Amino acid sequence: MTNKPRQPPSYVSRRNVMAIGVIAAAVGLPISMAAISRRDRSQAETSLLAVFRDSKAVAQLGDAVLGAWPHMSNRIMLLALILNDLGIDEQSAVRADVTGIAKRLSQRIRDDFSARRTVMLDGWVLSVTETRLYALAALAGA
Repeated sequence: MTNKPRQPPSYVSRRNVMAIGVIAAAVGLPISMAAISRRDRSQAETSLLAVFRDSKAVAQLGDAVLGAWPHMSNRIMLLALILNDLGIDEQSAVRADVTGIAKRLSQRIRDDFSARRTVMLDGWVLSVTETRLYALAALAGA
């Protein structure tokens, strides 16, 4: 099995890609990306990614996300966006248990679907929040 870079699926529309970019740019982040220390960023990332049981499968999904939307390859930006999506800061993420993060994530994914903040990837409809988390997992080498 080779690890070829994935090409965006042919049905990924320019509109969907632009929508993700607009969402990422328009979100008012209460967290300054530069303000997150390297240690807190690493620990917060670890806490968020701990919700996944199969890190290999998640990283593969993340690779597909990054293949379709390469602009999502900034770990600091993704972490800040995910923390904002979940309504927590990096210290709260570090202190939170896996169950607490999983509940927040589950609620946010439901909210994303309700608000139609979704994307299509390889035939799957994913929430913007879970897409970001998958991309973060791939970048983190989960």
